[in-house]
Amino acid sequence: MKRFPYYIWLAFLAGVLSDYAVRPGLTHLSELGVVVALGLAIPAAALVLFWLVCRQVRKAGLAGFLFLLLLFFYPKLHGWLESWPLVGSHRVLIPATLLLFVGVLWQILRLRRPLEGATLLLNVVTAGALLYPVGKLGLFHLSRVTTSDAVARVMNERPDPQATRRPDPLPDIYYLIFDRYGSPSVLASHYGYDNSALYDFLRQKGFYVAPESHSNYLRTAFSLPASLNMTYLDPLAAALGPDNEDWSPLYQLLEEHVVGRFLQQQGYTFIHAGSWWWATRRNRLADENVNWNAALPMPNLRLLVDFTMLKPLGQELGIEWLDLRRQQWRRETYKFERIAEIAARPEPTFLFAHFILPHEPYVFDRDGSFLPEDRMRQRSEEENYRNQLLATNEKLRGLVERLLADSSTPPVILLQADEGPAPERFRHEGIRFRWRAATAEELREKTGILNAYLLPGVESVPLYPSITPVNSFRVVFNAYFGTNLPLLPDRIFAHEEDRHPYRLFEVTDKVRGPASPPR
Repeated sequence: MKRFPYYIWLAFLAGVLSDYAVRPGLTHLSELGVVVALGLAIPAAALVLFWLVCRQVRKAGLAGFLFLLLLFFYPKLHGWLESWPLVGSHRVLIPATLLLFVGVLWQILRLRRPLEGATLLLNVVTAGALLYPVGKLGLFHLSRVTTSDAVARVMNERPDPQATRRPDPLPDIYYLIFDRYGSPSVLASHYGYDNSALYDFLRQKGFYVAPESHSNYLRTAFSLPASLNMTYLDPLAAALGPDNEDWSPLYQLLEEHVVGRFLQQQGYTFIHAGSWWWATRRNRLADENVNWNAALPMPNLRLLVDFTMLKPLGQELGIEWLDLRRQQWRRETYKFERIAEIAARPEPTFLFAHFILPHEPYVFDRDGSFLPEDRMRQRSEEENYRNQLLATNEKLRGLVERLLADSSTPPVILLQADEGPAPERFRHEGIRFRWRAATAEELREKTGILNAYLLPGVESVPLYPSITPVNSFRVVFNAYFGTNLPLLPDRIFAHEEDRHPYRLFEVTDKVRGPASPPR
């Protein structure tokens, strides 16, 4: 067995796990489990396929290794040749590359050597390459055990709302998150778009629109745990320490949230409508999960499709399951359709939905149709965002109309963004961007959000223009269940950068002056 081609697995795993080892704190064990399973299954399939051709395991291993290498190397090759006439076209380059591989395969079949030395060498080299990502990820995930006590302590300190009354009948409650949906001022100043038509529509339907609202944090992984637990995350940051790189406590708070638990106790069915992002893809505590084609998380598919020859091959052949952009368009469309059907259900329902809209990828044209990638690339970031915003607005209007028309009891609806659009410097610098160096305008753009409330049947609700999401369910629970939860000061926080998520610092004054007191 020393001459068995283990390297076909070792190389594949080293390649895909290295991507996760760059920022291990953002990775969840469940996601890594899928990656490892694919890292075992795909090379095995390649080995079996080429064994049927070669009838010799070491030749099959070499052929499978080179074929997988070709799949992952192809995007770089296309990038180098893209500007060349004719040759840079996928329709020419893909057949030419595959034909080249057939020639290599023919040479492998003709080899008379047993390939024992080459197999041993490749086994040793790829095993060495795998040591770094496995070691880094393994050590990091083992260290997560030390955070469990701190997380448990913080979760015990969260608000524990106590209902003193219940409306009869119970209204359905919809908490709809539209990722990176900017505030009126952000849309006007950075995207040249006047969104007043949507706000007028919402006000006509009875919504209160908070035009000066900001997210409490800069990222979804912070904002949603804060709003769904009705509290700030200072205790978590203090318990874990400024050097902790582990994001999993945030994800745990995002799944095991106070809002869902409280409403289930009040007799609500909890429906979770997920996104492609694995942290909101599903919720194991929900009574029902709604998603489209969520068996394999998109981050895993991106490694295997978007960064290989499979993406252009799928586009040329029209294979939908290889087109992740079209999958995202279908997922968001499906979610609007399914949520619209829930209003007709007889049981009281709490629905949480996370829409990756108008957040990139830009897959919606302004009329709601699918936007092909080549057309998207011809447009600016601002135009793509505006068009996807227009499509989102149209679908949002239709959804609100359906929910109001089909509900036997007027529903409670919260429309919010968990963060604002990404500033230009952040889009270019990515993980290298340091939020302590952000300008006030960049922070305003990143935190200015959509925030609107429909709270039927109650009077004197303490809503005000600058209310932030951390107070949203405090208002709702006080109004409908008499929980007497005090409103918190509206504060805005940033974190230094992704490697140190718990190095939080307040930017409220920088964004809009002194912290807004509760009204």
